[in-house]
Amino acid sequence: MILMEKQLFLLNSLCDFDQGVSRIVAARKTGLIDSTGNLVLEPKAYELILPFDENGLAKVAYKQFGQFGLINTEGQEIIPPSYDEIDPFYNGFARVQKLKRYGFISLSGEEMTPPKLYDAYKVSEGKVAVQPLQGGPWYFMDIMTGEIINGDLPFLGKAMYSEGKTILRHKNENDFIIKSLFNEKGDTIASSHSNFEIIFYKDGMLGLKETKIISADRKTYHYHFRALDEKRFRSPPRIGYTNMSPFLDGVSVIRMGKNCAMINTDANQIVALKYKGIKRVSEGNYKAVPASFSGLFSPDGKMVLKDEYDLINVKFQSGNGIYAVEKGDQLGYVDGKGNWLWEIRR
Repeated sequence: MILMEKQLFLLNSLCDFDQGVSRIVAARKTGLIDSTGNLVLEPKAYELILPFDENGLAKVAYKQFGQFGLINTEGQEIIPPSYDEIDPFYNGFARVQKLKRYGFISLSGEEMTPPKLYDAYKVSEGKVAVQPLQGGPWYFMDIMTGEIINGDLPFLGKAMYSEGKTILRHKNENDFIIKSLFNEKGDTIASSHSNFEIIFYKDGMLGLKETKIISADRKTYHYHFRALDEKRFRSPPRIGYTNMSPFLDGVSVIRMGKNCAMINTDANQIVALKYKGIKRVSEGNYKAVPASFSGLFSPDGKMVLKDEYDLINVKFQSGNGIYAVEKGDQLGYVDGKGNWLWEIRR
């Protein structure tokens, strides 16, 4: 039982604080309080308030299995519950669903595209891949105007723009399905050919997957990359990589055999090929997992935290990030620069 602003509430549930507010449940209704215990939103209108996202917005519903709307951390209703689903925001826009059709809203709650599309993907560089009709082709649409871009260039499946270019699955002049890299005007920059398939374009680098047929029932795959204006690969010319991620901030995680490394766009290893796994976690940092221990690297390959810990988990992603670090029965917290916030201890 709690007294707030001269109102008495019998609380059934109190959640952890997130962005300065906590969700409370009283008599099957959900509200909000701030860190001083003051009532932000009376538990009256909504049965459901989901956790707040990085934009300070949370999905709400009048009923547990009802439609969704959005509120901010001040308890203000941005969108009344009116959509069957609201996806997470991506580049300032969220896909919404109503009656099995899709549209888009902005962070301010403005409906940019009414939910009339059969399918749609994520917004990137002001454009979004949409499929207007079931079984029909995909096109790019301008998210601000709703106009179709390059309507004479239909493609197959979801796609996104990166640095003014996009990789599309489409049919060539022989009616074969291939992948090609296009610019914003719809011009072909590069196409898959022979045994090479385009798999990514990022940081000016084109990633290619090479298929080698060993026998009728056996194939091997190797990954290569090069700059668009180059014909030679920057990756090992004979064997390539067993796998590789698209470049982010000039860094790619590659695998050769059972080990992983980090390379730059010159194919130089900035983290040695000796780790069981390397994964991007938050704020540009990478978690490295040796045979039995974990460490933390910055995007330039600098060791932030020595690889001597049993477990490293991301706990908070804004700012420098906060990581929970475990070693045996000891626990501590460190930020993304390796500064201890709570020295590791029992």
